[in-house]
Amino acid sequence: QTARLHASDVLQPPLFTPAGLEMDAQARAALISSLGSRDERFETVTVVAVHEVNPAPERRSAFCSAAAQLKARRGTSTQHAFHGSSLGALASIARDGFVSTNTVRNAAQFGKGIYLSPVGSGGRAGMMAASPQYASRDADRVQHVLFCEVATGEPEQVRDGGCAGSDQDKPSSEHVDTGVDTLVKRTDGTVDYTKAVRLVVWTNKMNEFILPVAVVSFRIDSAFEEEDDDGDEETETEEEEGEDGDLYD
Repeated sequence: QTARLHASDVLQPPLFTPAGLEMDAQARAALISSLGSRDERFETVTVVAVHEVNPAPERRSAFCSAAAQLKARRGTSTQHAFHGSSLGALASIARDGFVSTNTVRNAAQFGKGIYLSPVGSGGRAGMMAASPQYASRDADRVQHVLFCEVATGEPEQVRDGGCAGSDQDKPSSEHVDTGVDTLVKRTDGTVDYTKAVRLVVWTNKMNEFILPVAVVSFRIDSAFEEEDDDGDEETETEEEEGEDGDLYD
């Protein structure tokens, strides 16, 4: 259970190290810009820590190769986005990569893949990855999200499958690579990822197109929140079942 884990016991070297000044500032700014506007009289956000992820060399190499190929083919650059899950599941993802399970439990509203929240996409509602439903609280009532670099290539707008979910698990054509729930392009033809709540990377490319770069730990304190609310009592089946905590809807 995540509510029984302390970050100090999980975010340890050599996989995790305190972030350097540049990464610390970048990740903190990205999180704050993505959480949406808040009335500080009633709700405060505190970034507790930023830990850099030190992935295996072959994993970084696979990502760099995929990103370079997409840039050459599509002319696109990488984007940053957040993935929310339990502390234990995030540590597993950083260590072993994303894992997909072919079960009904993983039916997804916008398709079967890894769901991420693009930086700056939170708006007034706040970013989805930071919801306690995904980024559940640890023993110290701290939430954690994975700050990732994503090789998006050319995204397509994916269908909302509603409660029944969508069966899409790969690009709909050879001309696209990933998915977004809202596709808006600027006048210069580039994609405005801040308009998308969800960025979807299909499972067959999840460990090539996504590179975890940091874990951002934060607290959101509300004047209206009960001390014994959701995070302290919930059970995290990802850790118990060995799953990765993919951000499925």
